[in-house]
Amino acid sequence: MKKTILFLSVLMIVGLIWKTNVISMGSTLAQDHIKLPNATMRIVPTINGNVAIWDSQSSGPPVIFIHGNSSSGKIFKKQFQEFGKNYRLIAIDLPGHGESELPTDISNITYPGLAQLIAEIIEKLDIEKTAVVGWSLGGRIAFELSHIIPNKIQGMLVTGTAPIAVSQGIKKGFTPTIIPFTHFEPSPISEVLGYKKQFTKDQGREFMGLAGFNVDSPEASFIIDDAVKTDGFVRHHLIESFNKGQATDNLDIVRNMRHPLAMVVGEKDRGVNLDYLTNQVNYGNLWKNKVHTISNANHAAFWSDSQEFNSILKVFLKDIYPSLTV
Repeated sequence: MKKTILFLSVLMIVGLIWKTNVISMGSTLAQDHIKLPNATMRIVPTINGNVAIWDSQSSGPPVIFIHGNSSSGKIFKKQFQEFGKNYRLIAIDLPGHGESELPTDISNITYPGLAQLIAEIIEKLDIEKTAVVGWSLGGRIAFELSHIIPNKIQGMLVTGTAPIAVSQGIKKGFTPTIIPFTHFEPSPISEVLGYKKQFTKDQGREFMGLAGFNVDSPEASFIIDDAVKTDGFVRHHLIESFNKGQATDNLDIVRNMRHPLAMVVGEKDRGVNLDYLTNQVNYGNLWKNKVHTISNANHAAFWSDSQEFNSILKVFLKDIYPSLTV
């Protein structure tokens, strides 16, 4: 009996040490790599593994940031610089991305599955209502999040993506140049992009270069590193799940959306069909009644043209949080 109790006690201690090491390791990795200004990183246990979040911990209204394919929450560095002190900014590293662990259940790496995971994090952080900013893949997850917890969304800004119906495929809202799915014919570019299970350093550079980043800039080195370190099976499975129809009709979501939706697109975004976004989508509550186009900007307008993007975001946040004086 004593031996059994001793054995169980040892197991509990080992488990506690392991859990502590996981959290410490995540923090160390982040500190060695790059820090977000006005933010600290911490680990949130979820039903699908430990997820890293970057939290500005401001007393201001909350804003959730969701990054794109093969990226991380650190991509929103320029937004944390400007807004991190007046708003509680929370950037999430999706499973298999950034400092987050691999998912415990790969089958739940779908657009609805990731939205459910973010909803769980929002609940664990005791956030009653929040604004959401989603870029590219993150925008698609944001649409799903609005479908799952509409009453918790104060407003949503989406950039670098388009709402589409799964039944229509992806060609209608996107171009094959940068977003390679099995719906498109294979091309030299698509063979090394988002559908790939593993990136080399050069492929990571090419992927992020096509996404609109200046990959020769020292400032962007962490962006390439994040692309290369992203778990390829997570990336591959997510796109496969969409091809199998495991997603909600985004057109239906935006048509019935009651909270404000700001759509922002770079004029030279090589992935989004601008005519479709501005003329063919029926929006239920489009902010300012227009799609906001940033001249000469590309797929990553929030980075390459951060000043203009941030000016749009600033007005949007003031509109949905009118009681805040910044």
